[in-house]
Amino acid sequence: NYKHQTMCTICVPNGLKMVMYTNTSPRMNLHMRHSLPLQMHLLILSSEHISTKKHMAKSLILANGNIMVGLNSHGFVNDFFFPFVGVENHVRGESHRIGVWQHGRLSWLDNGEWNTEINLDQDTFIGTVKCFNKNTNLELLFTNAVYNEKNIFLREVQVTNHGDHTEEIKIFFHQVFSIYGTSQEDTAYYDPVKNALIHYEG
Repeated sequence: NYKHQTMCTICVPNGLKMVMYTNTSPRMNLHMRHSLPLQMHLLILSSEHISTKKHMAKSLILANGNIMVGLNSHGFVNDFFFPFVGVENHVRGESHRIGVWQHGRLSWLDNGEWNTEINLDQDTFIGTVKCFNKNTNLELLFTNAVYNEKNIFLREVQVTNHGDHTEEIKIFFHQVFSIYGTSQEDTAYYDPVKNALIHYEG
């Protein structure tokens, strides 16, 4: 009785802006062989600022020469360098946390309830993060990639319910960008025309 739902989040640096798209259907090809789909649909994005530890070791690093994304042991984005790797870190070591709303409560992936495995697919530039909650029998499989030809960071999420009952869940992506490495004047808004959440400095 496995039940699956797939979602893909895309981060496209655009000048001073970080454009976040989310696509729930159809499933996006993460082998980077095809163009991005024209229709994007925003799902769920959190807005609460949450303080976390900085300068944590990175369990997965993905890069293409212009973008470098570092993920920590929970699969959270801790580093986002663009357009020069090692210069402006648009996250500054903060954590872009991920949480799951289920059974009337929010469970962050770093709260101790989730077992996390992080791997890099052999002979590819694709990293996977598998999270399993033994209390709810819920599994999240994140497929992560930085596009090798364009400056795009993609995350696809496949949700599997290993329980016996149908579950309704919500996935929250917490974002705390510090554009150009500063925490001042960072702004975010939802663009209904592009179906995207825009982060910018100013």
